[in-house]
Amino acid sequence: MVKYFSQQLSVNERQKLEEWRIASAENSQLFAEVSKLKILKEYTKYNTVAENSLALFRVQKKIRSRTSLYRFRNILKYAAVAVIIISLSLFAWTRFTAGKYTTIVVAGNESVKKLDLEDGSTVWLAQFQNFGYPSRFHLNIVRFH
Repeated sequence: MVKYFSQQLSVNERQKLEEWRIASAENSQLFAEVSKLKILKEYTKYNTVAENSLALFRVQKKIRSRTSLYRFRNILKYAAVAVIIISLSLFAWTRFTAGKYTTIVVAGNESVKKLDLEDGSTVWLAQFQNFGYPSRFHLNIVRFH
């Protein structure tokens, strides 16, 4: 039985032990009691304050690492959502608030044309030139076409 509990039995020896165990009720009961004692010995061997503290520390370490990982994933999710919302907002704002453009074309019968813009700047255009500017100026940023 010592070999059985230390897991060193060959197949033939295991078969002989099994035959002995089922040969009588007394053998079966003796085997069960020895098995219980072996389990109890293993339990008391590892059921110490030091072993329990070490096991608890390992469990807490796993929980902490998973908690910080989940926290980091949640932050990334919220950041991604924020980036998407800001990007869509900026796209919509630039798309729908670009304003209307006024285009001036110098005809063939005019040689030079002077334009005084709303912001106080002056533009000179030559013959057959065109010039587009926003009807309203926003944030001192002007794009001309």
